[in-house]
Amino acid sequence: MGIRATAIETQIKKFCAEIGNESLLVQGAGGNVSWKDEGTLWIKASGMWLVDAESKEIFVPVNLEHLQASIEKKSFHITPLVNRTSVLRPSIETLMHALMPHRIVVHLHSIEILAYLVRPNFRQQLNMAIGNRINFECVDYHKPGQELAKSIYEVLNHNLSVDVIFLRNHGVVIGGENVDEIRNLLFEINRRLKSRPKFNFTAATSAPVPVELANKYTPLEQADISLLATQPALYSRLDTNWCLYPDHIVFLGPKANLYSSWKEFHYEAFITNQFPDLIFIEHKGIYTTSRFSISQQVQLKCYFDVLIRQEADNKLCSMSAADINDILEWDAEHYRILQAKH
Repeated sequence: MGIRATAIETQIKKFCAEIGNESLLVQGAGGNVSWKDEGTLWIKASGMWLVDAESKEIFVPVNLEHLQASIEKKSFHITPLVNRTSVLRPSIETLMHALMPHRIVVHLHSIEILAYLVRPNFRQQLNMAIGNRINFECVDYHKPGQELAKSIYEVLNHNLSVDVIFLRNHGVVIGGENVDEIRNLLFEINRRLKSRPKFNFTAATSAPVPVELANKYTPLEQADISLLATQPALYSRLDTNWCLYPDHIVFLGPKANLYSSWKEFHYEAFITNQFPDLIFIEHKGIYTTSRFSISQQVQLKCYFDVLIRQEADNKLCSMSAADINDILEWDAEHYRILQAKH
């Protein structure tokens, strides 16, 4: 006799709260978790934070049979049917969770994993680090939702017993029959992919804001992240490798606002009357307005953590202009931003 659904729910919520507190595993509203209970798929709601799993209602019950019927017809353009009245929307990735045959599915943007997935040769590196110890597959980048679901469907047709799917420029999907299986897989992968920062430097606090802009900007409080502006090897990445994965674009925009000096920024702001919520002043630091949210802060920290795990001269794979535009124009992502305020 299997574990009662209520017990599974309790275990999953505890696990979500646990990993939601680990910034190297979960960043704000990023990632999603689901479990199947007979004809229902319980999926994290769009924009909700996993860390809140034990204190808030963050899961939505969806009609699993409706999704599976569509999958059987190879029809991936489907709106999930919510089984009860709810103001929350199911995750953008709901169909992906329905496709996976496992009872529990976890999708995360783990830093140690992302650091590999933005490299041109990530497949070879994953094979070297993991080998055949874990049954895994890799897929190229696809827009979250329908397009990604199609690629997952093809993977499962090729290898139905796969437990882990690495998504280029995105994250990882892990399936298991219980929480212990998921936990063991997640921490085994992260252990094998764990890497130390490639730079030997000490954090530096951002310089003060000029008096004429002190009413609009304050220095970013996290001294380590300020290195993105003060360390040349990292600062150059802001221009060449800003758009590495979807959540970064959703919360921080399609380009970094870079300025060689406060004078340059002040002149441009005067001309355009535009004051971005996040700016980088070369050699000085990172500065934000009062509108810069916690969700944005955790995404900036995620970006920093990914970059410091790269060799200074290594090329990275940024997302294409078309992929970036698809994300920015997507109503589902606009909704998630609104829901993700914390």
